[in-house]
Amino acid sequence: MQIMEAMPNAAPWSDGSTDLLKRWCEKASCMEWMHGWASAGAGRMNTLLTVPAIALSAATGVMTTTAPTSFMMHLMTATSLASAVAASAAKVMRSAEKAEEHRNAALAWGRYLRKYRLQLSLPPADREPMRATLDNSKLEYDNLMEAYPSLTPHVVRDFENQHAGFTGARPDVTSGPTVVQIYGEVAAVEV
Repeated sequence: MQIMEAMPNAAPWSDGSTDLLKRWCEKASCMEWMHGWASAGAGRMNTLLTVPAIALSAATGVMTTTAPTSFMMHLMTATSLASAVAASAAKVMRSAEKAEEHRNAALAWGRYLRKYRLQLSLPPADREPMRATLDNSKLEYDNLMEAYPSLTPHVVRDFENQHAGFTGARPDVTSGPTVVQIYGEVAAVEV
């Protein structure tokens, strides 16, 4: 049974409502990529900070088994201090936490994208009701924007450089001010 038959009062899918959901999906795709990129970058930073801390800590442990000369005591102190600084830097920068937060954001944006891309792949008569779908999509989109960490300018620049030819809708974080499209009016093309 088709949804429109099951819900006779439901408004049909128009080209405008389909285009709106398509633009939100395109923006979600961009957000998924950028959060995935941010997660990978934070993970690399975490590795760069924690591996030296582990290595220096292990070296300090090995040095404690050698004969205690003045030089060895100074070397042990220096490596112990360097290890503590590297571990503290990792903790202060919260690289591991940031990597996990951005990973979760990328997964959430991906779920959003798949859910509504599926709706758009169906014929309009087989889709969920238009009003409910748009209301739910907007609510989910807003919640995702609020729930996850902000993207750094570095991540946004990387996105813009790697996807310069992308012609779909871009999130506001990448495009700055956007042109507002009014129903029934043809959008002006910016050059």
